[in-house]
Amino acid sequence: MKKYILIVLLLAGALTGKTQEKSIKLTLSEVLNIAASQSIDAFRNKNMYLASYWQYRYYQAERLPSLSLSSDPVDFNRYRGKEYNFQTNQDEFRYRQYFNSDVSMSLSQNITPLGGRLYLQSGLEMIKNLGGDKSTSFTSTPVSINYMQELNGYNEMKWQSKIEPLKYEKAKKDLIQNNEELNQKAVTVFFSLA
Repeated sequence: MKKYILIVLLLAGALTGKTQEKSIKLTLSEVLNIAASQSIDAFRNKNMYLASYWQYRYYQAERLPSLSLSSDPVDFNRYRGKEYNFQTNQDEFRYRQYFNSDVSMSLSQNITPLGGRLYLQSGLEMIKNLGGDKSTSFTSTPVSINYMQELNGYNEMKWQSKIEPLKYEKAKKDLIQNNEELNQKAVTVFFSLA
């Protein structure tokens, strides 16, 4: 803290353009405000808390349902493929080209007590043959229900639900304690200079 008061004194001297030493009168509450707003310890304390805060928010967001939409609107393929000709009883290379388009929607939710994930999916796909018979075909999945579960027996979500709130509470208490320690340093420096 002595460094900060010395820097403030030097800056005040530099701004006035004089090299004479000037004294600045600060009250205890002003010193505490300067320490809380401009010190490196205050910056570190705040950022350590914010890191824990956003980690906790990420933990909470993972527990919310998620809706996703995936689509492949245009897929054009042209290739030569080997096919068996039943009339001549031999393999032939035939030229094929088709247009494909699909869209699917998925709603998923983590199930914390079981450690798995539940999915609801729906999809629609179209294939249009651009050569030969020029046919178009569609396929759809109105609703598909899936559940995915790890088999190794370790339920990470259950343990996170016990640990993450405790880690966030610890971060809040650490912020309060670190700010109190910063105030103690500022008071010690203030009275040692007085």
